[in-house]
Amino acid sequence: MEQLILAYYNRKAGVENSYHRKELGVDLVPISVPLEELFVLAYSYSEIKGIGLYDDGHIHIDLREAEGIIWIKKRGKRCEYFSEPVSALESFSPFSASFHSR
Repeated sequence: MEQLILAYYNRKAGVENSYHRKELGVDLVPISVPLEELFVLAYSYSEIKGIGLYDDGHIHIDLREAEGIIWIKKRGKRCEYFSEPVSALESFSPFSASFHSR
């Protein structure tokens, strides 16, 4: 089965120093693949240094030069930051599919 993903870029999105505004960030909305699976796929690319998982059904990826960062954002709560993706997935959803490391 083919997997469909909608990618969107909004130069005006986010705060002033947003990677969207720097043209280094994009948000991805999975159409026919689980959100957690897209998150794991994004993490498998070493070029992607910033990965955010949002409970509204999208992930953010960016190509920042700094050390990698992983976060999750749930409605009405502050971002939670993680040093590795397994903890992020467990915090996001205790029923997430198992994670396969890089």
